[in-house]
This record gives sequence, structure tokens and C-alpha cells, in this order.
Amino acid sequence: MKKRYLITHTSKAVDRSAVSALFNISQDRLAEGVSFLSANNTLSDEVLHFEELGISSIVLTEEEADELSERQEVASVEEDMEMEILGFPDEGSEDMEIEADGVLWNIEMVKAPEAWVRVTGKGVNLAIIDTGIATHPDLVIAGGASFVPGVDSYNDDNGHGTHCAGIAAGRKGLNKVYGVARDCNLYAVKVLNEKGKGPITQVIAGMEWCVRNNISVASMSLGGKKPPINAYATAVKNCEDNGVSVICASGNSFETSFPWVGAPANSYRPGDANTRPVAVGAIDRDKVIADFSSRGTNGPNWNPVSVVAPGVRIYSTYLENGYKILSGTSMACPHVAGLAALIYQSNPDITPIQVKALIYSTSTALGNEPYPNEAYGHGLINCNLATS
Repeated sequence: MKKRYLITHTSKAVDRSAVSALFNISQDRLAEGVSFLSANNTLSDEVLHFEELGISSIVLTEEEADELSERQEVASVEEDMEMEILGFPDEGSEDMEIEADGVLWNIEMVKAPEAWVRVTGKGVNLAIIDTGIATHPDLVIAGGASFVPGVDSYNDDNGHGTHCAGIAAGRKGLNKVYGVARDCNLYAVKVLNEKGKGPITQVIAGMEWCVRNNISVASMSLGGKKPPINAYATAVKNCEDNGVSVICASGNSFETSFPWVGAPANSYRPGDANTRPVAVGAIDRDKVIADFSSRGTNGPNWNPVSVVAPGVRIYSTYLENGYKILSGTSMACPHVAGLAALIYQSNPDITPIQVKALIYSTSTALGNEPYPNEAYGHGLINCNLATS
């Protein structure tokens, strides 16, 4: 039986001829991954290569995969697995929950309004790698791309990506939603279908698109209950080496047989901090970790929760110019992505590893000592301190 696999090359600089030789195929069978998927071709047995990340995607038998894994030019061979959104509808009233100044409680909690006197994300490119983003009076979309086969638009046909976009970058167009980085340049990178699902190959394509399009912050509210995946660690590293901060939801599986931080948030390769994304857990309005919020590790080479942000009953933008309350680490993640955009505006020359260090050092510790701890990591993000 054949399956699609992700091949991580030992060298990112591997050229097209070397990849063709490795797979024993002619160069005309090797497609440039981002260009192929953005042309909305059907993902069946095509051989794709993501040059900026040093990763290929190919359909193989298990025997062929085992043989490739023995090659010196290959760092890893991993099955291409399905990823999904990490947010879900919450029962109860759909009424807004706002503070006296008209800003939503969750935006107040991360102290974004205090930071807005200095920075609002203006000029910073932030991408939501998700189900796309729908047009909405509270959102200004600067551009984007679709990597879902057969879907030629980055328009959101699920709602999840639009909800995340409002949290990160809502502009309060009518009278409703401000996001953390309300003036950033918002990009829609569609890698998941209308059901909120899609293979890692499409997610990798979205990450490479960010590298190629001068994105500073990639917000990834998606994942799977999987141990760390080397292809993701490589993709995160090459994003961060190229100036793209990667922010990931930790997962919603704490009350399952897989309670640990899931992929891609758990990505880590020992000795290389740029293989670690910012892994975001979810807290409620009382600053208590959500019951569902994934936490902890199941091995030494496993990225834990980095920080937390509001992720329970979050009101934000949705389809058909509407609004919805959703919960999940998906909702916590774009708060942190918005903070990263604020930091980039306040210090345009900062690197992704310095962005992470600043986010962690200015977060407010929560839970039990010692810090960082399993549930909350370094604690609740603080936009005001991080941009002061």
C-alpha cells in the first residue's frame, strides 16, 4: 500500500537534480511544492519539493520509505498525517463580553490596549495559516494564497480562520472586534479545507509561502495528537532562520490518552532553539488553565507549553459578516501572534529567537513554582511589558 511521506533532506541547499536522483525520477516529474499546490492541482501521486525548507513530499510504499530512510542524504522519512483546527463552538450565550472601554475582555487581559499607545502592529506582516479568512467589516486582508487542492481562493469556508484573524488583527470596522495587532498587514494562508482538515504537506506549503513573502509572524492554530515530527522542526527552523516567528496552538487533548503538547507545537531538535515554535496554552477569564488545554511532554526532545493566553469563550469575527464564541488553544494562539507583531513594530531589527525570549521574560507567571511550569509555561503574555 502506498502513502504520502515527508522527506527531510540533510541539507536545505539540495538542488532539483539531486532530489530527482534521490527519488530516481525525471526532473519533469518533480513539482515545486508551493507553485503546484497554489495552482490548485489535485494532490494524488505528485512529487513535490519545498526548496526554502529542504523538505519533499512523495507517495511511496512502506518498503521504499524504509530504503530512503537509510540514505545519507535523508534526515527523516515521516508519514504525511492529517492536521485539524484546534477550536470548537462553546455552549451558551453569543453575547459580547466587553469591558467598559468597549474592548473585549480577552484583549484587555493580555494588556494590548496599554501597548496601543506605542504600537498597533502597523507595517508588520502577519499570516493566519488556517482555513482561510472571509471578508468581514472588522478585517482588512492584505493578500494570501490557497494550498487546498481544488480551491482557488483563500476565502474561509469553515469559519475557524476568520475567528483567529479577528483575535490577532481585528480592526473594529463596524462596532465589534479589535484584535491584538489591529493595524498589522493580515494575510490569509489557506491550508485546511471546509471541514478544518488537511495533510502536513499543505501546512508545509503555507510555511514556505510565508518565507517567500516576507511574513514576520505565522499563526498556526492547527495540529494533531502526534509526537514531534522532524519535518515540522525543520520547517520551523527555516522559517525562523528567515525571520518568520512561528506561533502554534498547543492542542486541546489534555483529557485524552494523549494529554501532551501536540504537533507542530511540540517541535524541537536538541541544540537548535530555532526548531522550537512558541507553544500556546489556553486559560479562562479567571486565568485558570482550560481543562482541555494540552500540556506536558512525553520525551526529552519535545517542546512544552511556552506561554498561555485567553482561549475559553472567545468572541470574534466569523462567516457572513458575523461573530461567534469559540474555545480552544486555537483562540489563545493568535493573541500571542498579535503580540509578536507588536514586538516587531517596536523593534524592526529583532530576530525570532529574541522575540521568543522577550515574550517569555515579560509574561506573568501563573500556577505552581518552579517556573516555567507544565501547564502555563512562562505564564500569561503581557503586551504592554513586551513593548515598553
